[in-house]
Amino acid sequence: MFDTDLTEDIAEEFELERYRFSLVYVLSKVHVELGEVGNAVEILNDYRDEFQDYPLYGVLRGEVVVQQGTQEDIDDAFESIWKARQDHLDWGEVQKGTAGVITDALEQDFEYQGYNSEIPADSDSLLQKAKESIGKALNKIPDHPEFLLIEGRIQVLDSRFDEGRKTIRRAIKHLNPNRPTYDRVLTQYRIQLSNIDIQEQEHSLRDETTQAVEQLEEIREDYKQTSQRFQTQILQFLGFFTGLIGIVIISAQVAISLESTAAAIRVILVLIGGLLFAFGGFGFLLPTNGRADIDSRIFGVIVSGGILIAVGVVL
Repeated sequence: MFDTDLTEDIAEEFELERYRFSLVYVLSKVHVELGEVGNAVEILNDYRDEFQDYPLYGVLRGEVVVQQGTQEDIDDAFESIWKARQDHLDWGEVQKGTAGVITDALEQDFEYQGYNSEIPADSDSLLQKAKESIGKALNKIPDHPEFLLIEGRIQVLDSRFDEGRKTIRRAIKHLNPNRPTYDRVLTQYRIQLSNIDIQEQEHSLRDETTQAVEQLEEIREDYKQTSQRFQTQILQFLGFFTGLIGIVIISAQVAISLESTAAAIRVILVLIGGLLFAFGGFGFLLPTNGRADIDSRIFGVIVSGGILIAVGVVL
């Protein structure tokens, strides 16, 4: 037989512990509603040793701490939720808490940077985990307004803006108008709904900005190639012009020094052929775009130079 007094004492102690946790839960939520997140975190820290094994403590801590908006707090929130998931993964509240913490973090452009390898570190994997978690929560309670609100926010993060609007409107329809907090909660949900327009515009602006940057990069690359071609042409022209002047001067000197006109013509042909040959070889060394077309023309110049040299030698 059990000791009746002992079992009654245990039951009373258990109920007292649950009552104490309920007070902690309510006080934390009240502080959050008042915008006093720091006070809520202080309460949770004060009772951490006593209630850290409670799954709802992990959910509550994650939902509160994530709102502080620092990387350390984000990591703390993720780790608190994942601790609650270890033994109570089938709880709808735990699944909702997981999705909610991930959504809050991603909306603030945070990812997990802690050391728990079980927690996804990149935004795409986190978003996928949020989808899975809220889906499981809604399977248990399909029309829960808070669950639907989180699903709508996740859809917006996934750039499915119209679906997000429909889901949040559905959540609003399922709010209980008889609750004392109905007007306040309704306002919060409507704010979330109106924020979708802003988020969609931001998303569109980011896309347009990305496209503009890509177009600027293309223009920059085109300018770089055009500038390179122009510089190449300038160098080729200067080289050819310098060589041409040299040929003219040398040809005049040769014509004067040689008595035979045929000999002078041979020397001049060899000099011009040498100029064309050197000019073509110089062209191969310069950086160019559209290499195949340029190479064929340079090859033609080299061949022409070779022919002139051969004619000058044979004559």
